[in-house]
Amino acid sequence: MNKREQFEDTLDVEARFLVGILCAHVRQESLPVIPERLNWQKFIQLCYATHYAGIISDLIRAYDSTKIPEEVFQQLKSYQLRVLTSNERLLHQYASLVQIANEQQLTLYPLKGITLMPNLYERPYHRHISDIDVLIDNKDLSKWENVLKTQGFDI
Repeated sequence: MNKREQFEDTLDVEARFLVGILCAHVRQESLPVIPERLNWQKFIQLCYATHYAGIISDLIRAYDSTKIPEEVFQQLKSYQLRVLTSNERLLHQYASLVQIANEQQLTLYPLKGITLMPNLYERPYHRHISDIDVLIDNKDLSKWENVLKTQGFDI
Protein backbone atom coordinates (compact mmCIF):
# COMPACT_ATOMS: atom_id res chain seq x y z
CA MET A 1 0.00 0.00 0.00
CA ASN A 2 1.48 3.39 -1.00
CA LYS A 3 1.42 6.48 1.25
CA ARG A 4 -1.66 7.97 -0.45
CA GLU A 5 -3.59 4.74 0.03
CA GLN A 6 -2.42 4.54 3.66
CA PHE A 7 -3.63 8.10 4.23
CA GLU A 8 -7.00 7.51 2.55
CA ASP A 9 -7.44 4.35 4.62
CA THR A 10 -7.48 6.51 7.78
CA LEU A 11 -10.32 8.72 6.49
CA ASP A 12 -14.02 8.30 7.08
CA VAL A 13 -16.46 8.00 4.16
CA GLU A 14 -17.12 11.74 3.93
CA ALA A 15 -13.45 12.74 3.99
CA ARG A 16 -12.55 10.05 1.47
CA PHE A 17 -15.29 11.34 -0.86
CA LEU A 18 -14.11 14.96 -0.47
CA VAL A 19 -10.49 14.01 -1.19
CA GLY A 20 -11.66 11.94 -4.15
CA ILE A 21 -13.59 14.84 -5.68
CA LEU A 22 -10.68 17.26 -5.23
CA CYS A 23 -8.11 14.80 -6.60
CA ALA A 24 -10.32 14.03 -9.61
CA HIS A 25 -10.65 17.75 -10.29
CA VAL A 26 -6.91 18.40 -10.06
CA ARG A 27 -6.03 15.33 -12.14
CA GLN A 28 -8.89 16.01 -14.59
CA GLU A 29 -10.25 12.51 -14.03
CA SER A 30 -13.76 11.14 -13.58
CA LEU A 31 -15.42 12.06 -10.31
CA PRO A 32 -15.72 9.29 -7.71
CA VAL A 33 -18.99 7.48 -7.18
CA ILE A 34 -21.14 8.86 -4.35
CA PRO A 35 -20.76 6.43 -1.42
CA GLU A 36 -23.97 4.74 -0.26
CA ARG A 37 -23.37 5.48 3.42
CA LEU A 38 -22.48 9.15 2.89
CA ASN A 39 -23.75 11.45 5.64
CA TRP A 40 -24.43 14.62 3.64
CA GLN A 41 -24.52 16.95 6.67
CA LYS A 42 -21.17 15.62 7.87
CA PHE A 43 -19.81 16.02 4.32
CA ILE A 44 -21.00 19.66 4.17
CA GLN A 45 -19.47 20.41 7.58
CA LEU A 46 -16.19 18.91 6.36
CA CYS A 47 -16.35 21.09 3.24
CA TYR A 48 -16.85 24.15 5.47
CA ALA A 49 -14.06 23.17 7.88
CA THR A 50 -11.54 22.59 5.08
CA HIS A 51 -12.59 25.78 3.24
CA TYR A 52 -13.37 23.76 0.10
CA ALA A 53 -17.15 24.27 0.09
CA GLY A 54 -16.87 26.95 -2.59
CA ILE A 55 -15.23 24.72 -5.17
CA ILE A 56 -17.23 21.65 -4.11
CA SER A 57 -20.41 23.63 -4.78
CA ASP A 58 -19.34 23.86 -8.44
CA LEU A 59 -17.89 20.35 -8.76
CA ILE A 60 -20.85 18.55 -7.23
CA ARG A 61 -23.13 19.86 -9.97
CA ALA A 62 -21.56 17.29 -12.31
CA TYR A 63 -23.36 14.53 -10.42
CA ASP A 64 -26.89 13.33 -11.08
CA SER A 65 -28.93 15.81 -9.01
CA THR A 66 -31.43 13.10 -8.03
CA LYS A 67 -28.68 11.39 -6.02
CA ILE A 68 -27.97 14.49 -3.90
CA PRO A 69 -30.47 16.11 -1.50
CA GLU A 70 -31.56 19.58 -2.67
CA GLU A 71 -30.50 21.17 0.64
CA VAL A 72 -26.91 20.11 -0.07
CA PHE A 73 -26.88 22.29 -3.19
CA GLN A 74 -28.56 25.15 -1.31
CA GLN A 75 -26.18 25.04 1.66
CA LEU A 76 -23.07 24.85 -0.51
CA LYS A 77 -24.29 27.69 -2.76
CA SER A 78 -25.06 29.84 0.27
CA TYR A 79 -21.56 29.21 1.63
CA GLN A 80 -20.11 29.98 -1.79
CA LEU A 81 -21.76 33.41 -1.77
CA ARG A 82 -20.46 34.14 1.75
CA VAL A 83 -16.95 33.15 0.63
CA LEU A 84 -17.19 35.41 -2.41
CA THR A 85 -18.20 38.37 -0.24
CA SER A 86 -15.52 37.69 2.35
CA ASN A 87 -12.78 37.09 -0.24
CA GLU A 88 -13.68 40.24 -2.16
CA ARG A 89 -13.46 42.24 1.09
CA LEU A 90 -10.02 40.78 1.89
CA LEU A 91 -8.76 41.29 -1.67
CA HIS A 92 -9.85 44.93 -1.43
CA GLN A 93 -8.04 45.29 1.91
CA TYR A 94 -4.94 43.68 0.44
CA ALA A 95 -5.03 46.11 -2.50
CA SER A 96 -5.21 48.93 0.06
CA LEU A 97 -2.14 47.53 1.83
CA VAL A 98 -0.22 47.39 -1.44
CA GLN A 99 -1.22 50.97 -2.23
CA ILE A 100 -0.12 52.12 1.24
CA ALA A 101 3.19 50.28 0.86
CA ASN A 102 3.81 51.94 -2.51
CA GLU A 103 2.81 55.43 -1.34
CA GLN A 104 4.79 55.23 1.91
CA GLN A 105 7.73 53.34 0.35
CA LEU A 106 7.30 50.47 2.82
CA THR A 107 8.21 46.84 2.27
CA LEU A 108 5.37 44.32 2.08
CA TYR A 109 5.83 40.61 1.39
CA PRO A 110 2.53 38.79 0.85
CA LEU A 111 2.32 35.12 1.79
CA LYS A 112 0.10 32.13 1.08
CA GLY A 113 -3.58 32.41 0.17
CA ILE A 114 -3.94 36.01 -0.91
CA THR A 115 -1.23 35.69 -3.57
CA LEU A 116 -1.85 32.06 -4.52
CA MET A 117 -5.60 32.32 -4.97
CA PRO A 118 -5.64 33.99 -8.42
CA ASN A 119 -3.22 31.39 -9.80
CA LEU A 120 -4.57 28.24 -8.15
CA TYR A 121 -8.32 28.67 -8.25
CA GLU A 122 -10.55 29.32 -11.23
CA ARG A 123 -13.05 31.43 -9.28
CA PRO A 124 -12.58 33.80 -6.32
CA TYR A 125 -15.09 31.81 -4.25
CA HIS A 126 -13.41 28.41 -4.71
CA ARG A 127 -11.24 28.74 -1.62
CA HIS A 128 -12.03 30.77 1.45
CA ILE A 129 -9.34 33.22 2.51
CA SER A 130 -9.67 33.86 6.22
CA ASP A 131 -6.92 36.42 6.66
CA ILE A 132 -4.12 38.32 4.96
CA ASP A 133 -0.64 37.06 5.78
CA VAL A 134 2.22 39.44 5.05
CA LEU A 135 5.77 39.98 6.19
CA ILE A 136 7.10 43.46 6.73
CA ASP A 137 10.61 44.70 7.24
CA ASN A 138 11.38 44.96 10.94
CA LYS A 139 12.83 48.46 10.50
CA ASP A 140 9.43 49.61 9.15
CA LEU A 141 7.36 48.13 11.99
CA SER A 142 6.53 51.36 13.85
CA LYS A 143 5.81 53.24 10.62
CA TRP A 144 3.49 50.41 9.47
CA GLU A 145 1.69 50.47 12.82
CA ASN A 146 1.12 54.22 12.62
CA VAL A 147 -0.02 54.18 9.00
CA LEU A 148 -2.35 51.22 9.48
CA LYS A 149 -3.95 52.70 12.60
CA THR A 150 -4.65 55.97 10.81
CA GLN A 151 -6.14 53.99 7.88
CA GLY A 152 -8.53 52.09 10.18
CA PHE A 153 -6.86 48.67 10.08
CA ASP A 154 -6.95 46.34 13.11
CA ILE A 155 -3.48 45.29 14.19
